[in-house]
Amino acid sequence: MLTGLTVSGLAGSAIEIIAGARLSLGEPFLSEGNISRSLVLVLLAGPYMVANDAILATRERRIGALALAGIVIFCGAWLFAAGILILGAVSELSVLSAAAATA
Repeated sequence: MLTGLTVSGLAGSAIEIIAGARLSLGEPFLSEGNISRSLVLVLLAGPYMVANDAILATRERRIGALALAGIVIFCGAWLFAAGILILGAVSELSVLSAAAATA
């Protein structure tokens, strides 16, 4: 989970700095015109996008504390899954580079 949290946090911060706007599930980060870019951004920083929107909705009283807790649990599971995928990809890359070095 910490790997997913670290990678998503770094990606989210970098995206916010580049875009100059708070990360969210709306424009300019997600658009129907460029679906591939939107998918990459959601893969990199999706949990932070969801969390930012949930916090904003809570402040505006559009959702309650129970809904916010559910979203936090969902984001935690998402970070856990992202960490597993990232660690799996890194281990595969190390195996492939070791095989290429011995060949």
